[in-house]
Amino acid sequence: MRIRIGIAAELKGVSPSTLRRWEKEEKLQPVERTVGGHRRYVLVQLLGKKEKGDRETTKRKSTTTTMRVCRV
Repeated sequence: MRIRIGIAAELKGVSPSTLRRWEKEEKLQPVERTVGGHRRYVLVQLLGKKEKGDRETTKRKSTTTTMRVCRV
């Protein structure tokens, strides 16, 4: 599932400008650009990607991810 930058940023807990910066730094690349130049990310890529400096903890935390989509 491809999602736009605003939703991707919300899932990662950062701003869209941070995702743009990460793209320039080659930390996280969008999978495609639309004809209009909009970035699209893959949901699995965002949920599975660890940032530089993130540490795995020995104790597992229970996490729940909620994605809200509104079509008007």
